[in-house]
Amino acid sequence: MAFTFFAIYGAQAQGFGIGIGAGYLSEIEGFGGSADLIYEFDEHWGVSSTFTYSVADKEGVRAKWTIVDINARYKVIDELYLLAGGEYLSVDLKLLGLGGGNPIGAEQSFSTSDYGINAGTGYTYNLVDNVNVFAEVKYVFLDQGYVHGKLGLRFNF
Repeated sequence: MAFTFFAIYGAQAQGFGIGIGAGYLSEIEGFGGSADLIYEFDEHWGVSSTFTYSVADKEGVRAKWTIVDINARYKVIDELYLLAGGEYLSVDLKLLGLGGGNPIGAEQSFSTSDYGINAGTGYTYNLVDNVNVFAEVKYVFLDQGYVHGKLGLRFNF
């Protein structure tokens, strides 16, 4: 992501943006924070890369999700866009033991990762010159798919 950032920024691209946001992930029933890099090729087409991190505790189990996705974006009307792409998901689960409310007893950890496909939509609303508010919702197709909705700020350069 850093290489992409410097390559695009070095080209003085007018369609470059950075976003920060917070969202809800339905599968773990928890909230997470995200950082976005967005590049718009022209009035309709663009590409985005998003890093999301989420932690949720439920019934003695702590789930940590690390998500990286790359999406193609197409503006349909004004600032309403459709997105589609791929996702890498890394999940770390920790059974918290007796102190964390788990009746099994001992603390245990598990890790797994998976690849999925994203499909969704979003809308960007311009507040001032280069500051925008955006809302985005997507469905991620995995073994157990989930909905990821987020709200955030985008800064254009």
